Amino acid sequence: MNTRSIAQPLKAKSRQPTAKATQFLGLTGYTSRLPVAWLVLASFIFLAALSIYVIANYYDTRRDIMARIDAQLINAATSANVIVGKKYHESPEQITPAEFKQKSHALTELARALNVEYVYTMVLKPPYVHFTASSYTREDLKLNRLTRYQDVYSEASITLKSAFHSTEPVFEIAKDKWGHFKSVFIPFVLPDGTTYIAGADLTIHDLESRLQESVMDAAIDASFFFVMFLVVVSLYFMYYKKTLTTDSRTGFGNRIALEQALKYSKSQHLCLSVVWVKELEDIISFYGTEVGDNVMAKVMSYFGEFTHPFEVYRLTTSKIALVTSIENGEHYLANLTESFPCAKPIYDAPHLYVNLCAGVAKGNCALLLENAFLALRQAQQQNTQVCYFDSQLQLNPQQQSKNLHLTRLLQSACESDRIIPFFTPRKACHDHADIQYHCTARVLNERGAIIDAEHFYPVMKQPKLRAQISMKLLELCVTRFRKSNHAWSMQLSHSEIADAEYFEYISQILRRYPQPQLITFEFNEIDVLKNFSDMSLMMQSLKAKGANVAVTGVNSGFLTINRILKLPLDAICLEASICENLDEDEMLLSSIEYLASHCNAKRIDLIVPCVATSKQAKQLEAAGVARLEGSWIGKASGHL
Repeated sequence: MNTRSIAQPLKAKSRQPTAKATQFLGLTGYTSRLPVAWLVLASFIFLAALSIYVIANYYDTRRDIMARIDAQLINAATSANVIVGKKYHESPEQITPAEFKQKSHALTELARALNVEYVYTMVLKPPYVHFTASSYTREDLKLNRLTRYQDVYSEASITLKSAFHSTEPVFEIAKDKWGHFKSVFIPFVLPDGTTYIAGADLTIHDLESRLQESVMDAAIDASFFFVMFLVVVSLYFMYYKKTLTTDSRTGFGNRIALEQALKYSKSQHLCLSVVWVKELEDIISFYGTEVGDNVMAKVMSYFGEFTHPFEVYRLTTSKIALVTSIENGEHYLANLTESFPCAKPIYDAPHLYVNLCAGVAKGNCALLLENAFLALRQAQQQNTQVCYFDSQLQLNPQQQSKNLHLTRLLQSACESDRIIPFFTPRKACHDHADIQYHCTARVLNERGAIIDAEHFYPVMKQPKLRAQISMKLLELCVTRFRKSNHAWSMQLSHSEIADAEYFEYISQILRRYPQPQLITFEFNEIDVLKNFSDMSLMMQSLKAKGANVAVTGVNSGFLTINRILKLPLDAICLEASICENLDEDEMLLSSIEYLASHCNAKRIDLIVPCVATSKQAKQLEAAGVARLEGSWIGKASGHL
């Protein structure tokens, strides 16, 4: 339930659909926090596999090229033997220059047709090797470097000579005055046992050019795959950056995006507010995460209209961050929070209301977020809507001194019996004579002045100190009401009821008290929800001993009331500010009426505090409320 009045929203500049906050802040060179080890390992494996593939592909292509060259040379040498023929070598003395010239010309045409440098035939006349036929090139014609019949090949290698005694083709790479070649020598045997060789040459330059082509092909393959790798890695970086810096539920930036924005901001001083949506966890538990995320998106979109060109960031499930320039100031962010329309539903179907709490800080970007969180924590502890970090720093020394003084005062009051009970009447709507008294503690200082509960309850952080005061109040109330028929109640905390010594003390009192059904122990709603299972067991145990139990400070409407109603309750008391907008908000009254009907169905008394006028009392009576408390009924007093 929301009881706040509708505040006037601040005027916002028209939102431009252009630059984002990162552009305004000058955020460039963003580097996402990638899992570097895994990325490096994956890159290393890919590059290693790519290198192995390219090298294997290169050697496989090279092997194919060499095999084709060998087949080309063998084909050329075999064809040369067909053109020259065995008969040509059977009668070497009868070969005329014209016939030699005709054979050489035919071999030259063959060499050109088969794309080899030379084809030739040779015979061995120990110790020399002689040409019997040979092709020639255009350069040989220009230089008059033509081979004649039976010319001695003085540069014949041992490999060439051994080919005359081989039974299969022999390959060789060698240099001579004609150039650098890869050659093949195929032996042929005449009927008389004489061996001649048909050979073919291919220049090493031609061989290397073909191999170079294979290298280029391998390099192109490697480049293609590497470029694809770079594209994939780039897309991965872009996607990971987006997922790392974006809240996937709302589409707004997350805490990492905010930290990067502050880190790379051109301005070293900014103002930042961390805003806590109080009811969000209850909304999520009741309606689910989808509704909760939609509520957060609505809240962030609302603030985004006012903080532009700065972005709104989602820090946690229920916390967001607002950023503005130092010129706008921290009061601008505070006014944004205070003017948020809490009395209007932020989300339709169902109608949901939210309240906000904010911590605001300004100054150096390096400490801005931490300071804002400290301010928010202070606002939560003090139950205020907005806290400024700088103001808290100035007030802390005085507040700490005051807290220390109050703690000593409480300890002294417990030791010297200066704890006194005050009684606030709660009148039943159906029977005005039926009155229950809510008991609270007051403290007398050394001069006898009464200190109200709101002054010392905030400093009761130590469970033992709070338990001492509660035990003293319980003892005084039992003494006051033991011999009467008055119903009364007092509030306990989870830490007190969880204290085995204190719980045993309560158990003994209930066993000795004449009418334990007139005692009601109350627990704050926030305390109950935080320790739901334990509180449910404790309540059952108290009811088993005859006492009544109630939950107070209920302010979250129907979000958590379903869980609250599952507890073994006798009463529910709404929050203190429930009546502030009762006259103006018809929906609030209908909500109370709806809740009252549920409570009456379960025989649970619904209590509304802070009733100030007779009109409010009549409205609440008509709504079905069981009891009323407030100034119109009666103020807290030390006497009944």
